[in-house]
Amino acid sequence: MARLRNANVSYMIPGSDRRGVALALTAVLALPLTGCPGRRPSAPPRPVAETPRATATRVRTPTPTPTAVPGPPSVEPPPPVKSLPAGAPAEVVAAARITEAARRDLAAGDTDRALEQLERAVQVGPTAPFAYYYMAEIYLEQGRADEALVLAQRATTLAGGYPSGWAGHAHVLRARALESLGRGEEAERAYRAALAVDPNNVPAREALGDAGR
Repeated sequence: MARLRNANVSYMIPGSDRRGVALALTAVLALPLTGCPGRRPSAPPRPVAETPRATATRVRTPTPTPTAVPGPPSVEPPPPVKSLPAGAPAEVVAAARITEAARRDLAAGDTDRALEQLERAVQVGPTAPFAYYYMAEIYLEQGRADEALVLAQRATTLAGGYPSGWAGHAHVLRARALESLGRGEEAERAYRAALAVDPNNVPAREALGDAGR
């Protein structure tokens, strides 16, 4: 006779039924492992597919080149002395005359002498754009683009009140310095700034070509 204990209750089972009891217990203990009969196990949740984000495409609209106006082409700045406004201060007049002498030195190929004259012109008349412009031109030819850019910007700032050719060509010089420094987009804007103040500026038109048309 075998004794089967379940919690605090004892059952007496005949020896002949021991094998059947063992099989029954095995079946009962296996139920939690196999689950309830007739019930399918829950399927794992499906991953939610991510919707690809739309990437905005930036379309650059070309800017039309300003139309030239009737008048002579602007190939270079006007002569400094002829550009003086009425009632110009004496120091500005003196700076213009010194700059004219520096231009003659440049034409003769004496760059060192021209630079000396231009430096003196800046000291005499620091508010005139003339000497800054020609110093920037020399520095750019010498490969000193950073210094040329600063001087060309100074000439642009001081060109108000003078013929538009000064501001236009100062912008062109600034654009050329920017090109030398690999700053192409800024250079294009500088060329367009030149045409905005001086629509007949030849170097700016040649640089832009048909861009933006």
